[in-house]
Amino acid sequence: MYLHIAIPRPLEDTFIYKCPPEMEGQISVGKRVIAPFGRQMVTGYIINTSKELPTHLKPEIKQGQIKPISSILDATPLIDKTMLDLCKWASEYYLFPLGMVLKTALSGIPEEKELRPPKKSYNILDLFKDKTPFADKPRDTVAAPPILTPHQEGVLSTIRESLKKGDFSVHLLHGITGSGKTEIYMHSIDYVTKSGKSSIVLVPEIAITPQLITRFFARFKERVAVLHSGLTHNERIWEWLKIMEGKVDVIIGVRAAVFAPVKNLGLVVIDEEHEHSFKQEDGFRYNARDLAIMRAKLSRASVILGSATPSLESFYNTTTKKYVYLSLPERINRRPLPPVRIVDMRKKEGFSIFTDELLEALKQRLYNGEQSLLFLNRRGFSPFLLCLDCGYSPECPNCSVSLTYHKSDNSLHCHYCDYRITPPDTCSKCSGHKFRAFGAGTQRVEEELKKIIPGIRVVRMDRDTTTKRHSHHQIFKSMENKEADVLIGTQMVTKGLDLPEITLVGVLFADSSLHLPDFRSAERTFQFITQVAGRSGRGDKVGEVIVQTFNPDHYSIRYASMHDFEGFYKEESSFRKTLGYPPYKRLVRILIKGNNKELVESSAERFKSILTESSGNGINILGPVPAPFIRIRGKFRWHIIMKANDSRTLNRIIKNSLKAFNASSKHKHGLIEIDVDPLNLL
Repeated sequence: MYLHIAIPRPLEDTFIYKCPPEMEGQISVGKRVIAPFGRQMVTGYIINTSKELPTHLKPEIKQGQIKPISSILDATPLIDKTMLDLCKWASEYYLFPLGMVLKTALSGIPEEKELRPPKKSYNILDLFKDKTPFADKPRDTVAAPPILTPHQEGVLSTIRESLKKGDFSVHLLHGITGSGKTEIYMHSIDYVTKSGKSSIVLVPEIAITPQLITRFFARFKERVAVLHSGLTHNERIWEWLKIMEGKVDVIIGVRAAVFAPVKNLGLVVIDEEHEHSFKQEDGFRYNARDLAIMRAKLSRASVILGSATPSLESFYNTTTKKYVYLSLPERINRRPLPPVRIVDMRKKEGFSIFTDELLEALKQRLYNGEQSLLFLNRRGFSPFLLCLDCGYSPECPNCSVSLTYHKSDNSLHCHYCDYRITPPDTCSKCSGHKFRAFGAGTQRVEEELKKIIPGIRVVRMDRDTTTKRHSHHQIFKSMENKEADVLIGTQMVTKGLDLPEITLVGVLFADSSLHLPDFRSAERTFQFITQVAGRSGRGDKVGEVIVQTFNPDHYSIRYASMHDFEGFYKEESSFRKTLGYPPYKRLVRILIKGNNKELVESSAERFKSILTESSGNGINILGPVPAPFIRIRGKFRWHIIMKANDSRTLNRIIKNSLKAFNASSKHKHGLIEIDVDPLNLL
């Protein structure tokens, strides 16, 4: 018997091994094996078997030259047929080796050991006990399903009809903030569970959605499993085994949960489907949202994509009838969306983090005993140190970015490679001694606010304050228990936050992301303003939003202030169509990286010429040019952007070009990474 084995190495082909006769009875597709690979013993994945030597092998290869496997790791397959088909599709679509895709799908599973239950059992609910905002409330009060609104009933009726048919379908649930999308998810999951099927719920980040997790545990109790990076090794194995053995029906997790070993999948929910955190930005650059849709298709399951600010691609798919459009246009109990006031920073004298309008509103909330949220759009506006004599700003020696100043520990950090130094006393360029910190990070916002309003109680949610386990939950609880007056945060506070006492949201430097060299910058700006605005006025009290900006006339800010998604979609779509960007064209980004700047550039030029020779009409090739951040982690970076009407054409051209490039060894002076459907061009 011959085994077709996928090896987790950056190699396109699978490999043929012999199966020792005494092991033939244990062989199944989807099991892992230990096999010789060069001078090493590696873990591989059985993807096929055959009695005869495959005909595509060279005639000169003799039977004795084919090595036998050493051992079989698993008693039962870890990958079923549907999951294997999904991984094969992902390998082809994202142009990534199958063995490495399979390794990603099984991440968290011990690579060279049999999968066995930990000696200690774990109850995932204990991880959230006493750490969630609702932990002190009686379980029954959370578990009782609320009465649905007419809009919710209509949406559920459509979804249930699709679920009854048992065919693949995708629904885009466009619900404004506070409209009750989570309740739609839970009713749909309940319907699926009662029919004997399972559900997967993908969320952008487990740590910042404790309320969502608590509600699911309250409704479905021990039938819930949670998968995310915060689990310990043993906790992850425990959850994985529960899923494999069919002991749970509802799996909640971040992007890697798309690979959960669910049996009899009936429904996939992607909450906040527009979130860029569903895209893996290095290695296997998959989009969990799109992979989840393909998994549902292979399983003949239904999909719900939920968002208050759908991605342009998903909304476009409703206009072409590829997806079913569902709308929740009103908040629960007909609560109004908060009015948004735009403050034009151009009319303010000098520079200040807080305008008079925002300070007055903050003081009023403090007087009323209400809470506020301040959102800082850090993208493009991180604090940095500047020499006042020559204008030099200390840069990371490994990356082409200025170091970010952290006042709390008086240090300069690179947020790309984690390089850290103490701020210099002397400028390395002019030997000057005058340094000043510019820009505004969350630390400075907190410091300035406490100076202006003495005694105000502030909690901060950012990368520095959320490194410890359960730190997110503790911050939420301090707000829930009214132990804090103001929450200051970055992107993580724009979603998964339902605190009824927050009646004011302030957006600082709203337009800073508009200046980034990325065609999605307007969409991102519209999304974060709309999302964070939705945190205000979710209780019985009317909310308010104040947006501080130097660009009040930009359409993304203007439409966000009016809560007008359709208006924004129309204007942004016109821009994308004119310039040939998604959703009207498919994009692939080719990144060439290496240690030598000149050799990387020449490799990029050579690869561009190969691509050009392989391309025909209808293919646009932009570049190669230096990436906006030309150096990251010590590697110089050039990129090429390709556009076409369909991804199959692009993938075929790139695949053939890679083979030709690799065959020409003298030009291999850079590592080539392929990013299909890129969300980040930086």
